Amino acid sequence: MRKLLFATVTLGTLVLCLPASAGEKKTTTFYGYLVDRKCSASVREDPHPEEFIKHHTKDCSLMANCKRQGYALFVKSRWLNLDKQGNKHAIKLLERSKRNSGFYVRATGSIEGGDLLKVQTLSETEEPSADQNDAETK
Repeated sequence: MRKLLFATVTLGTLVLCLPASAGEKKTTTFYGYLVDRKCSASVREDPHPEEFIKHHTKDCSLMANCKRQGYALFVKSRWLNLDKQGNKHAIKLLERSKRNSGFYVRATGSIEGGDLLKVQTLSETEEPSADQNDAETK
């Protein structure tokens, strides 16, 4: 009986000592270009899709077929598909934006399954200058 009580108390103590974040995903901030998945499919294999991305228009991104397929974020040569919540944020951002193309955004969230971004926040931000881009790649 004493052994059972000791084991129960020990196990209970270990459980209480586990960090609260053990099951939580790490939230990270990402900066990149927002593009609908339908149109991004044509340049996903392109090693330098930036020219297309920077000129892709709001009107196209908000077309019914494009909205239905969802959105992706192009971050330093990597494509991250937005989750359902992220797609809702993307539509609102595009509808409110005064820009016509080149949607550079700041997204916070966590990566799931390698390329799915579970979005917490999504906001427009200024595109970095060429000097900043060069400094980031060095």
